[in-house]
Amino acid sequence: MSILLTKFINTNQYSYNLRDEVKEEILQEILVKIHNKRHTYDTDYSVSPWLYTIAKHCIIDNLRANKKHQYSDQLDTDQIASNESSIEAQLSSKQELMELFSKLPVYQQQLLIMSKHYGHSGEEISEITNRSIPSIKTGIHRAIFTLKKMKVKNEN
Repeated sequence: MSILLTKFINTNQYSYNLRDEVKEEILQEILVKIHNKRHTYDTDYSVSPWLYTIAKHCIIDNLRANKKHQYSDQLDTDQIASNESSIEAQLSSKQELMELFSKLPVYQQQLLIMSKHYGHSGEEISEITNRSIPSIKTGIHRAIFTLKKMKVKNEN
């Protein structure tokens, strides 16, 4: 199981550039949480989504707790070389995303910035904006849905 979780940690978007020591700490946290939460597992369902959900939340919790993110200082030259061909496509998709983002209502823009860019939780955003947590979650969901809908519309 630890091999499966290590692979998940190494390929997860949130922890891709973390140092190996930090990844090992996260793995240990995940294993402890799995042990402590084993009573919540429902045997009627597959174990993989349950494990991955716990792992994802541990990674995010670790990143929030350590705002410095403890990134690796070494550049992966193979990764850079493999990505060089897609840099132009990424730049154009980022430009497109920024154009679509600018068309969102200001409130939805603020919600996405606070949640996706700064990594604030729904509760933190609720305290900042003086709105309810369900209202925050709905606003974020609608903003993402609207962006997807606008992107599909632009592609057609």
